[in-house]
Amino acid sequence: LDQVKETGENLMEKYSDLQPEIADHLDRLQKQWLALCQASARQGQRLNGLDYANQVRLAANGFDEWIGSIEAAVANADPGKDLITCNRLMAKQTEVENELANRKKRLAELYNQEGDFDEDGDVKNQINDLIGRIDNLEGPCKKRRKQIDASRQQYQFNLNVDDELLWIQEKRILATSEEIGANLSAIRTYNNMHQNLRREIHQHEPVYESIFKTADRLIKANPDLAEDIQSKVDVLESEWISLEDCCLARDKLLARYTKAYKLLFDINEFQAWINDELAILDAHEKPKDETGTLRDIKLLESFINK
Repeated sequence: LDQVKETGENLMEKYSDLQPEIADHLDRLQKQWLALCQASARQGQRLNGLDYANQVRLAANGFDEWIGSIEAAVANADPGKDLITCNRLMAKQTEVENELANRKKRLAELYNQEGDFDEDGDVKNQINDLIGRIDNLEGPCKKRRKQIDASRQQYQFNLNVDDELLWIQEKRILATSEEIGANLSAIRTYNNMHQNLRREIHQHEPVYESIFKTADRLIKANPDLAEDIQSKVDVLESEWISLEDCCLARDKLLARYTKAYKLLFDINEFQAWINDELAILDAHEKPKDETGTLRDIKLLESFINK
């Protein structure tokens, strides 16, 4: 078009008598060009509008069925029967929430899409309705997540208590042992083993205390479960005290026999020393003269002084 206009202008400069006719042709050409551009724009707008409406239709297609299944999933009151099922339910709930967020994001993108595709606002009203139904599930989703999480914490608490009771049972076997050995060296070995047990129990106390803190938190969050939780806490506390009593009894047993073996060890050493000294005395021959007699007297006096 620019080339044609340039050629026409050159011809009008060169042939003045053809100027009106050429100008008329250029004017009509310009009007036709503008008409073509406007028609193209209208057609583009119409196609964009159809594409926009099609996208909205696709987004809304099956929405009722989909949102119905989501509502049913969120309304599910099953709290889970153990820790494994609770984790599965929580994973499913997370999947539902992610699906809601993704669907809402797509609808928001359609709503905010620029263009004069919805002059009367019907399409955007439809999108708003769909977004509104998704927003209505926000509260139920939070409630469902809280329900599953509370159930999961309770089952985790029960598992922790059972593990702790098993640990106490294992340590009680060591604490109630009556093995003392047959001599001072052996009982010192048992003393070292018992002190190691004592240290292990002491280092385990934070685990024990954390269970009580968890119990307090669960009771505050779920007063209906207070009786069940408190009963488990009472059993655990009783078992822990019992373990400590067993350790104290083991302390006294080892202390008593350590003292006895130490005394026996000292007696045996003293007896051995006496036997050695007597053997030295017995080894001497009867003195044959006064000098030998005096020597033996001094030896005897030395033995007595010892």
